Amino acid sequence: SCLASIAGLALIAAIGVRFFGPWVGALAALLLATFPPDLVIARRAWSDALVSLLTYLLLYSALLLARRATSWRPALAFLAAGSIFAMTKETSVIVSGLCLVWVVASQRRSAIPLAVATAFTGILSLAFVAWAIGGAAILWDIQSRIGSFHRVNPYAVDYQSGPAWWLLKSFW
Repeated sequence: SCLASIAGLALIAAIGVRFFGPWVGALAALLLATFPPDLVIARRAWSDALVSLLTYLLLYSALLLARRATSWRPALAFLAAGSIFAMTKETSVIVSGLCLVWVVASQRRSAIPLAVATAFTGILSLAFVAWAIGGAAILWDIQSRIGSFHRVNPYAVDYQSGPAWWLLKSFW
């Protein structure tokens, strides 16, 4: 978790420096390092820090791809981050999908292979998760019951239910 948080800070600084200048990179890293919600969820261990890092990596590689990167590394980083993300968080399809739409919108036809590869690696990732937990039926059962699991999770009931101002309780 700590390494993922540090890598995420470095990646945010790199995005700021590369695309907006050194002052923006420094300010982005400072704001992320002191962002209260991020500090609160840091105690929840590895998954949140990893999800943040994967989001930043997807964004960085999408920015490079949208600028018509000549290297294969941004596409590989995009596919790898998307695959790991799909195996880590069920909402990854939203982040990956938005980044892919951005790249496709900026690249048009040249992004078609990336879109196909993204779909393929996403399906492979979900197939691996299904295999690892005992089959597609079990994966579907878990995904379809997430809402009911949320209602009985003590942390979610205490800090993620009710009006938005209740979020301040979780800071305490």
